[in-house]
Amino acid sequence: MYFEVNEIPRTEKQDFTAIIIAVALIIVVEIAAVVLSRVMPVISMIVQAVIVFGIVFIAIRFYKTRLKSYRYSFFTGEELTKEQEQEAALAFGVSVEKLKEIISAYPKNSLVIESVLGGVSNIICEIAPDEYKGLFDADYKCNNTLIATVTPNTAKKLVYGDNACVSISPSERLERLIIDAIDAEG
Repeated sequence: MYFEVNEIPRTEKQDFTAIIIAVALIIVVEIAAVVLSRVMPVISMIVQAVIVFGIVFIAIRFYKTRLKSYRYSFFTGEELTKEQEQEAALAFGVSVEKLKEIISAYPKNSLVIESVLGGVSNIICEIAPDEYKGLFDADYKCNNTLIATVTPNTAKKLVYGDNACVSISPSERLERLIIDAIDAEG
């Protein structure tokens, strides 16, 4: 089994800057609300409600974009070493025994793509070895494309099944594994 995570690179400096900007924005909005309440009290309540909803919306958007990532799990059929088992079990948040159950549930050359938000994962798609059709550049046209990457402009499109398509950003190793699986099914 081989897995990797596609996520936005994060730095402590960026996170600290975002917190400072958020606190400054809240202070400015509060000052504006106090000034507005003295001039027009009725409109002030409406404006404050809109501002609160706006801040909550921005916080949720920030949370989702900042903490969202995608995990690509490719089942190679190879045995994992004890160290690899421990690493994978930790990444998946399961015991080694549960990880072995997960691995045994998928045939060789299967690909599972998950959306991970705040440590909770949801499977976006599971692709069996006989479903691969091709791996194409980002400009390839598909009818219904699932987005499973934080960088869709530079992603690859994996076509599978009945012309289904998922946009992914694989590493060179994962791309090679997928191409080999496509070639194996011929």
